Amino acid sequence: MPELDLDIGGRIYRVVCDPGQEAATQEAAALFSEQAHAVLNAAGQMPESRTLLLAGLLMADKLRMQAGDMASQADRMRAVELRAERAEVEAAKTPEPAVAEPSLFDEQERTAQELLEQIVLELEALAEDLEAVDEG
Repeated sequence: MPELDLDIGGRIYRVVCDPGQEAATQEAAALFSEQAHAVLNAAGQMPESRTLLLAGLLMADKLRMQAGDMASQADRMRAVELRAERAEVEAAKTPEPAVAEPSLFDEQERTAQELLEQIVLELEALAEDLEAVDEG
């Protein structure tokens, strides 16, 4: 197993990780180190165990908030999907006009199509928000 030297909060820790996980482990250590430095900058010198505890709590709180954000985005996405399904059902109910001249049905179909297009745009925006939350 690969061994890595990780700098966290100004201290070096030697750890092992699974083969192929070196970059991910170093990235996670860098994020954790940022939190440890933030704790030290805010509170000043303190015992190593307390610094690491507070850094871990800050990261856990960020994860908790992101999970809440993701759940909220998922709820919004489900609501938009339901609206899309209803719009599709309404669009399917619109009968084809028997004659080529404009009718009330043409207007309803156009409105249903516009609603579907708006819902697609909202779904795409939500997907982008979810990707941003995942990357953050």
